[in-house]
Amino acid sequence: ENLPCLARLTSPEKTAADMMTINDLVDRFFEIIYRQACLPSIAQSISDDLPPLGKAGVRDLFACNLLGLFIQCYDAGRGLLTNIIRQVAKLPSKASAGTDRVYLSKFVNEVLRYDPPVHHTRRIARADIKVDDRLIIAGQHIVIMMAAANLDEKVFENPKDFNPLRTNNSM
Repeated sequence: ENLPCLARLTSPEKTAADMMTINDLVDRFFEIIYRQACLPSIAQSISDDLPPLGKAGVRDLFACNLLGLFIQCYDAGRGLLTNIIRQVAKLPSKASAGTDRVYLSKFVNEVLRYDPPVHHTRRIARADIKVDDRLIIAGQHIVIMMAAANLDEKVFENPKDFNPLRTNNSM
């Protein structure tokens, strides 16, 4: 029940009251995570000579990444469900769509194509690579726009249109 408030952590517009609530929730989250059985074993398996983090730093980094994962899952799930509801509301025949399993499966596939829960990811190039006419140098930071693949006109006819019945919408 606290994820909506925690998700405001990533918002640029937070009030002082928001920050107090968020800080309290993050402290409670860390207390719960640090009590879990897996963290002591993770901490034990980490070498003490891990500069500059050390065991406590790695444990904190693990907890921060887990919190970030929870927030991202919440945001992605909320966005996906909102888009499904928006698209269902636009359907001409809502009554039959909910009972036709093949159509429903195609509908979900189209929602995921039209507005996927993960639009992009970040990576660091491990080696020099050439993409089309651009050279990406090893060590360079890259933003990969995965959702752009779903808008390729060579693959999807009218890719900006929501159409569960498109011919290449396989289950």
